[in-house]
Amino acid sequence: MKNASLKLIAPLLSVLLLGLVAANFLTAGAQQPPQRPEPDPLMPLKHALEDAGAPALTAQQEDQLKTLVKNLRDARRSQAPDDALRAAHRAYDQAILAGNAAAAQAQATTIANQIAAHTSAHLQAEATFKINVLNILKTNDNQVGLLQQRFGTAGLSHLLGALAGGEGGPGPGGPGGPEGGPGSGHGPAGGPPPRAPRP
Repeated sequence: MKNASLKLIAPLLSVLLLGLVAANFLTAGAQQPPQRPEPDPLMPLKHALEDAGAPALTAQQEDQLKTLVKNLRDARRSQAPDDALRAAHRAYDQAILAGNAAAAQAQATTIANQIAAHTSAHLQAEATFKINVLNILKTNDNQVGLLQQRFGTAGLSHLLGALAGGEGGPGPGGPGGPEGGPGSGHGPAGGPPPRAPRP
């Protein structure tokens, strides 16, 4: 009898164990959120080219442009916070609270000089990026000319800035209209960086 009972129990235990393993697997899979596809950083440019009636990007152009965008964004992320600028802000605040106008003015000059240096470096890096993007676009028919004809100089500049990490695309400018139109001026990507936050 015992042998018969063991023979019946063993398969049941195996089925139960398999059921538990399957349930744990399904539960673990359900808890993991679905991975969102990585957004295409070139989408604003692709839409603009289509809108301007320009040739689409070639596979080689896409690879080159994505490399430029990645390198620029990685360089920006790797920049460490400026301790000297934060220290100057603290000294500026302390001088004001102490009523020391001369010290506050001295720190204000230091802050202004440091922000000017950061702005210059930012604009130089952005200028190099935009020129490299234009050089890549010049390899495919008249992409640059058609974009500039459709969106104007300011609109095209804003589009290039959007590739560098800004938002949106060129403004609604066009032949005979204002260059770029509303929203095509220099935004976060097209103009100097905002004032450094206080600690």
